Amino acid sequence: MTPRIIPFRGIFDERGPLHVCEHGDALPFVVKRFFMLRAEVREVKRGGFAHLRQSELLVSILGKTSVRVDGAGGPREFVLVSPNCGLYVPPMTWCEVSIARRSELLVLASDVYDKDDVMRDIPSWEDNRASA
Repeated sequence: MTPRIIPFRGIFDERGPLHVCEHGDALPFVVKRFFMLRAEVREVKRGGFAHLRQSELLVSILGKTSVRVDGAGGPREFVLVSPNCGLYVPPMTWCEVSIARRSELLVLASDVYDKDDVMRDIPSWEDNRASA
């Protein structure tokens, strides 16, 4: 699978927008973990790794997040600026994230954290890609 933007279904009324993404609808995995990243006073860079088996969905809750990915489909850059969609990051995708000042990013993950699932250097990632 390749990284891609997944639009969320929107429900709009006088109370404001509600954005929905459900497993089996648009979300390609069951969520087993989530975490949030925040950049308060300066831009924050995160990532610089790939997962062997875990998938993630990145959602910009507030502000702007730039995401550089490399994997199936080659290198690409995505800019997330709205909570009405998320970036699907499949396994074996190298991911680097830049969260702009005063921004928040929500990450939904397909599994609990496992340090043995994380490749933190490009040579290891390239070796695993070649043998897959």
